[in-house]
Amino acid sequence: MSRPLRIEYVGAWYHVMNRGCNRCKIFLSHKHYQTFLDLFVEITTLFAVEIHAYCLMNNHYHLLLRTPRSNLSRIMRHLDGVYTQRFNRLSKRDGPLLRGRYKALLIEAESYLLQVSRYIHLNPVAKNNIIKLEDYKWSSYLAYINKDDRPKWLHTEKVLEQFNGWSAYQQYVYSGVDEQTAEIYQRKYLPSIWGSKTFKQRCLEELDKEKIKESIADVKRCKDILPINDVISKIAVYFNINTKEIIQGRRGVENLPRILSMLICRYFYGHKFHEIASCISGITPNAVSTIVGRSIKRLDNDTKFQKIYHQIIDVLR
Repeated sequence: MSRPLRIEYVGAWYHVMNRGCNRCKIFLSHKHYQTFLDLFVEITTLFAVEIHAYCLMNNHYHLLLRTPRSNLSRIMRHLDGVYTQRFNRLSKRDGPLLRGRYKALLIEAESYLLQVSRYIHLNPVAKNNIIKLEDYKWSSYLAYINKDDRPKWLHTEKVLEQFNGWSAYQQYVYSGVDEQTAEIYQRKYLPSIWGSKTFKQRCLEELDKEKIKESIADVKRCKDILPINDVISKIAVYFNINTKEIIQGRRGVENLPRILSMLICRYFYGHKFHEIASCISGITPNAVSTIVGRSIKRLDNDTKFQKIYHQIIDVLR
């Protein structure tokens, strides 16, 4: 099973969420909620993280964060780990509390910051049938609409500067989640990046090979996936050959277009080995895996091969 894709850089924005193991409650009383809020003071002091919105539900939480130090993993290790310890102490229990892997949606803030903020603040309405958001105490919404004191660690200015006062933001929230946002969060597998095609490409280009291999499923969900047969067709055009020369191949003869087709389908687009094998004759999924592994190493050592690979990627984009 591939690991969740974690992309970290200075100034990155994230919607982070986690829930209790087996959907168990992680907040049992006001004291538990307050214990979690107290940790916000710790993480902002220790790691310089900016908290721009939050919502704590009985079995999960949502956070809108910005990381000036490129340190999300370290922040979340402290937040989830220390809260579990304190929860266990308060509740006289032991063992894990939260799912081991939190979800983190990297956001292109210029395009989607407001939608994420609204989605987080509307969570009590969707989950608890709260008629008025003003009745829900455990979110940053009250601080946004000037109904509660704003903690020093909460940043509301980035969102509110987009509106003509807090009442305009209140109207924006009550207008409800838009279709695009609803579609993103209703997916069975949440993508790791929400942004424009250019933003996604820029983020993914910064990943090293090991991280791509570890998180291939998430990498695939972040891209506009080109079907395998279309990849083969475009590579055939690049080499000015017939697609049959890639699909069929010949034993004992290196077929560079065929090798690059398998490499790009797996390494760049994240197609599964058996899917690639089903489109290329005379090869098994294990053989595809072996060829892709060798080709990844070849990218490091063969400058000509590397140059052709990047030229084809530019064509495919």
